[in-house]
Amino acid sequence: MWGIEMRKLLYAAVGVSLIASVAGLLLILITPRPHTTVRLWGKEGLAFSGCIKADGRILGVSSHLPAEFVIAGRSVECSFEKTQPDGTFGIRILSEDGRSFQETYTERPTGGVRGQILVSGVAVGHVANYSKRESRVTVFEK
Repeated sequence: MWGIEMRKLLYAAVGVSLIASVAGLLLILITPRPHTTVRLWGKEGLAFSGCIKADGRILGVSSHLPAEFVIAGRSVECSFEKTQPDGTFGIRILSEDGRSFQETYTERPTGGVRGQILVSGVAVGHVANYSKRESRVTVFEK
């Protein structure tokens, strides 16, 4: 008789654990990720190429200035390189509310700009409080 009761308790514990796991997964899937805008500016029409990595997903890009990318993610890294030697090439990182975090530029004939954004905070369902944002921008030469 005691074996049957233990089995019922085990089934109940497994059921509760499964429900909690599914609920946790659904909460993660519906939780909004913070948005960051990466604005590339400089000599109009200047060609560039690069990549954006957001929460492990990578996207290659190739375009002309000016350009703007709105990226969803807690961890964003991006690197863009001039494909033409002449002209100013800059990067500006903006938060969701449009405030500028960081900005830098280069006028060198080769190289480009990089940006990194890390966002921390709490998000539950559709309510988010991203209390801490760190960003860094740099220039690199080839």
